[in-house]
Amino acid sequence: IKNKNFHLLCMGAYVAKDFSLIGFSKDKMWKFGYTTQPSSRNILELVAQKSTKPIKILWVGRLIWWKQPLIALKAIYKLIYDKYDIEFNVVGGGKLEKKVADYVSKHNIQSRIHYLGLMSNEEVRQLMEESHILLCTSNKLEGWGAVINEGMNAGCVVVANRMMGGAPYLIEDGVSGYLYSGNETYLYNKLKFILSKENFSGVAVKG
Repeated sequence: IKNKNFHLLCMGAYVAKDFSLIGFSKDKMWKFGYTTQPSSRNILELVAQKSTKPIKILWVGRLIWWKQPLIALKAIYKLIYDKYDIEFNVVGGGKLEKKVADYVSKHNIQSRIHYLGLMSNEEVRQLMEESHILLCTSNKLEGWGAVINEGMNAGCVVVANRMMGGAPYLIEDGVSGYLYSGNETYLYNKLKFILSKENFSGVAVKG
């Protein structure tokens, strides 16, 4: 740490704070990020092509505890209960797969929430380009979260947990996407705000 030539590339918004706790100088820490292959398509064309009804919301990732897919499910269920015209797609596999399926079955919302399992990168990209909103719910154990980059590249309105490493770097809340903090209630309230604010090609989203 005391070596003059030793610097730290902070890949995530919370790395600098963590290393400062062990005495690392902030003068030797630099912002550093992860990028994904940008789309060759015009972003305005991507947004314009998205179908207008229902509002399509997407979650992509490993179904493990710290990515918190159940927080997304619970928030979406509240929107469905409130009669918002939405469709929710979940992509991925993992230990929480049964819990996800059981939650959907228990609440009898199979017609609105679809568990799609594992998909290829190309299939995920296509699904992102068809979706209006991408949810990124990982906690602070997500060092960066390239899915945020990918969703923005696909013209999605990205709603991310503020604790995800790359979220505060990539998203200015209300400008380039939306940030939330907390559990499913906070995510639900943020989504309600977005659905009342965003135009989504003029669609009335609550039936």
